[in-house]
Amino acid sequence: MIEMRKFDYLTYGRDTEFGVGLATQTVPVFFSLVIGSVPILSLPLSSQNRSLLFALSSIFFAGILYNTIRWISDRTYSVGLRGLKPRIISFSLYLLLGSTVILAGYLMFVAPHPHPDFSLPDLLLGVSYSLIYAELAAIGLVATVQSERRGNQLSEEIKKFRILAKEIENGPEGIDENTPENLVQLGRSIADSISDEPASGVEDLDERLTIWVNEFEEEVDFIGREQKVKSEEFSDITDDLYTFV
Repeated sequence: MIEMRKFDYLTYGRDTEFGVGLATQTVPVFFSLVIGSVPILSLPLSSQNRSLLFALSSIFFAGILYNTIRWISDRTYSVGLRGLKPRIISFSLYLLLGSTVILAGYLMFVAPHPHPDFSLPDLLLGVSYSLIYAELAAIGLVATVQSERRGNQLSEEIKKFRILAKEIENGPEGIDENTPENLVQLGRSIADSISDEPASGVEDLDERLTIWVNEFEEEVDFIGREQKVKSEEFSDITDDLYTFV
């Protein structure tokens, strides 16, 4: 079972960057509300049309937020943050974060003042605002992950690693003499990349891979190396690695 730090569904292990980004976007907005006037959005549309407009806006912003979360999770080296379920959890938490901030702003700066009765269009507009805030919070992490320059290098290394392992698994006929050495080098490079991941949920994959590579290197003949590649331990490692491809 993969152990996940719950907060990583929001911060992806980049707690400081997430906190700074959140403060940077929240403090100026609340400060402007304190010294300014209460924002009122008035559109020359019927209640039904406004509800439809804000509902469509919410769907649009929800799609953008989900794709942003998918982009971030695809560039982490955490097994626990990959897949549909972790993305839904992250999306829900980001929406909850945005809703909490928008609700707090409403209670502090709108509710105390005279305003039209709260209605369905207002609720849907609040959902849109919540999604926009959540998207801004996620974009801050996009910039952080981009700055780490994580491209397709790990994915390509894993593919080459599995190809070399398959060559050894198929037998010694026609195999290049440098294949075992190249496999070891690739394995260590992959383990180093994963060990730098700040998010939880890596399931000790870097340590497991390093141990396997060391044991593989210590084998003195082809039969021993072939058995290491065919082992259940190696199968479990490659299954986890393939979540990054």
